[in-house]
Amino acid sequence: MLKNRLLIFCLLTSIQLLYSIDIQSIRVVGKFMCADQPAPLFRITLYEEELGKMCGTYTTTEGAFNISGHKIKSASIQPYLNVFNKCNNTADPCQHHWKMELMNVQSYITPQKNAVKTFDIGTYNLEAKYGNCQDGKTIVKAVPIQQ
Repeated sequence: MLKNRLLIFCLLTSIQLLYSIDIQSIRVVGKFMCADQPAPLFRITLYEEELGKMCGTYTTTEGAFNISGHKIKSASIQPYLNVFNKCNNTADPCQHHWKMELMNVQSYITPQKNAVKTFDIGTYNLEAKYGNCQDGKTIVKAVPIQQ
């Protein structure tokens, strides 16, 4: 009898957890430059702070990118971009690896597999000094440009 109750309790708890976890998605667009030139074919990766990689892409020959991904998580996802670039041929690792934290992102997260809204970071010059250097990467806080 106790085993049956325990089994039923575990089953109900599992079902409740299953329905409390949501699919969440986001789409991010923007453009990267190396000084006054587009930053072509640079690797961009979309991550979730706790769950890891969501997806990856490369910038176009014009330096633009359009990336979207989704994760299953009960709390709100905290997405960020990793940008790997070859601008400003320097030995400083912070100039070649950026972590772009997406700020004010909650209204851009869609509660389904395909993102509906787009978080537009605008244009960034990868040769410029933004943010702080931590653990060999530049930390940049990106806010959406107003549409």
